Amino acid sequence: MLDRPLPRFLAAALLLLMPTFLQRTGHMALSAHWLVLFGVVLYGRRSGWPPWVGLAAVASLIHPYLTAMVCALAAASLLKSWRVDGTVGFRPMVAIMVAVLVVVGAGWWTGGMFVYGLDISGGDLGYGAFSANLNALVNPLGTSRFLPALPLADSRQYEGFNYLGLGLLALWVLACVGLITDRSRVVSLRDHWPLVLVLVCLSIFAVSLRVTFCEWQLMRTDAPRILAAPINAFRASGRFLWPLTYAGTLYGFSYLRARAGTRWQVALLAVMLAVQLIDLGPILQRRSSFASEQIVSRLENPAWSLVMARTDRLLTVPPLEAGTQLPYDFLDLNLPLVSRGVPTSAAYVTRVNTAAIDRWTTAFKAELESGRRLEPGTTLVVRASELPAFLAVLPAGWRAG
Repeated sequence: MLDRPLPRFLAAALLLLMPTFLQRTGHMALSAHWLVLFGVVLYGRRSGWPPWVGLAAVASLIHPYLTAMVCALAAASLLKSWRVDGTVGFRPMVAIMVAVLVVVGAGWWTGGMFVYGLDISGGDLGYGAFSANLNALVNPLGTSRFLPALPLADSRQYEGFNYLGLGLLALWVLACVGLITDRSRVVSLRDHWPLVLVLVCLSIFAVSLRVTFCEWQLMRTDAPRILAAPINAFRASGRFLWPLTYAGTLYGFSYLRARAGTRWQVALLAVMLAVQLIDLGPILQRRSSFASEQIVSRLENPAWSLVMARTDRLLTVPPLEAGTQLPYDFLDLNLPLVSRGVPTSAAYVTRVNTAAIDRWTTAFKAELESGRRLEPGTTLVVRASELPAFLAVLPAGWRAG
């Protein structure tokens, strides 16, 4: 995008100050925005199919939303290679896309996504509940020193947070003005219609079938029943604006490269970086305080180390539960961490099929009542409220604490 080291450094700093990235302090897996950025860069470099397969494989082990975005960018790259560049035929293009999807499926299977299925129920928390408002790119939602928070049609549209920051907003305005006034820029974008098409589709999905602007609902319609299950699985649709924000920002950098010399690039990017830093003071302060938090586990009983020394497998009831208090309870009982490599059913999962887990838990209790003996070396972790019921059905020789 930029040729010289100093402009590149300033541009990288601006990308690190992307508010959507800074805001993701509570979702560690969703902080892997480098996957989206790398996907946009791969598209621009025409790197062939192996990097796409590798990137999709890595993304599949991190988060489904990021995986979907990477696959969409891969589709744009393959479509461009087929229809614009003519470097890939139709059948090879389809074969590569199938390979990408197979790798994703393998990654999801390896990560256990299909063990208990996906919670893809609709209702009040289905597709559209966590959508992007049409004001998303300019609505700081309390993260700006200068711009006020704009109203939302639904409080759950915080997942559609895609504020750019004043520094990057200035870059976008500059690039858009150049696009409008310079016909050659429009012509150069014609070769990238596959990427534009994919970004438009992702943005429409982000806005959802419930189109809102500020507190007003402009349009609402229901999805076809056949599509309800897959789109409900990605109900936080507002996140799908991320590829647009990164692609638009990289386009802004490429515009600076084409229209300004190195000195002007440095001057403009330095000003934008300073404005971005000042504007995002509230979110940077929250991020620094989050980084300095001391997480102290309440699991201080010295008997735990003795228990784990004799444990070959750590079973939680219900499964896929990492703590004994709340699903996101990092402060009390982080079982994936304290298991110290022992196989465990505890995990932090994006979403689970609670009905399937309840059926398994009921069946497991029934097996214990019927006399099933668990393998030696098994440690069973249950909620305190459930302990009396389990003590009544566990065979002799078990120790509880």
